Amino acid sequence: MENIFLNTRVNGKNPFENITYAMFKVILEEEFSLKAGRTWLVKVLNGVGYKTPAKHRAAKEAVHPYRPRKAHEGELMQADGTSFDWFKDGKIHCIQGFVDDATGYPYLYMTRNECLLGYVEAFRNMAADKGIPKAIYPDKASVFFVNNRKDDGERHLTQFGVMMENMGVDMFPAHSPQAKGRIERFWQTVKRRLPNIFVLRGIDTAEKANEFLSGEFPRLWQKWFPAKPASGESFFVRADMGEVSKVLRATFPGKVDRVGIARKSPSHKGGLAARDSLRTPPGKGGARAF
Repeated sequence: MENIFLNTRVNGKNPFENITYAMFKVILEEEFSLKAGRTWLVKVLNGVGYKTPAKHRAAKEAVHPYRPRKAHEGELMQADGTSFDWFKDGKIHCIQGFVDDATGYPYLYMTRNECLLGYVEAFRNMAADKGIPKAIYPDKASVFFVNNRKDDGERHLTQFGVMMENMGVDMFPAHSPQAKGRIERFWQTVKRRLPNIFVLRGIDTAEKANEFLSGEFPRLWQKWFPAKPASGESFFVRADMGEVSKVLRATFPGKVDRVGIARKSPSHKGGLAARDSLRTPPGKGGARAF
């Protein structure tokens, strides 16, 4: 184990730089087929002068108690993005996407900066895998909401807002990071684990990262942090991906200003009827009607 920790290099990089004890233990088991007890592992790493970068806070009563998970998968998807030096090369990229409140299952996509494309592609991956969720819970970022509203009698939606309304997905904002505590804690853990995996796997571009994030990573996350929903009923609606793709690349009726804000009249109707219209036809994926 000591030799692996000190001498492993991938493309000249040390994959164990700033690694946590927990993540090194995972890598030993999954990549090197070596079982190691935590106490022994910590002793060995401390013996070569290494200390975990993870900070351990003193136990105290939580200021923001954990909110119980939603009972059904697909009932609520927390949405967020975070920028970081994911490849340990000094270049910042943003990973954005959705985490299922009931299971913690992630749907992620990497871009250079946080943007509409990242959330659209993460949503596309989610729709192809599970279906269309009931609701999305993001922050007040301009991708999701028009923050400078005009009192002109019209409903103002961003491009992403139009897409969600046309698919019948409810979307309402969190008013603080604490309100989205589950996905905030998710990012803290991902930042401690994903860069080491990227180096170990030779993943050094957004294209390679997105292949991993949409393929192997969600299943790894589920293996590391298994969580079963309280209910066996899913709130995801299986969808015809041809129809979903049409919505995700739609041109918007009415006026669209220079920053991509669409204006729709108060008479526009979306909601469950729109979501239901995208269902997979009977016999093609087990769609659930509303």
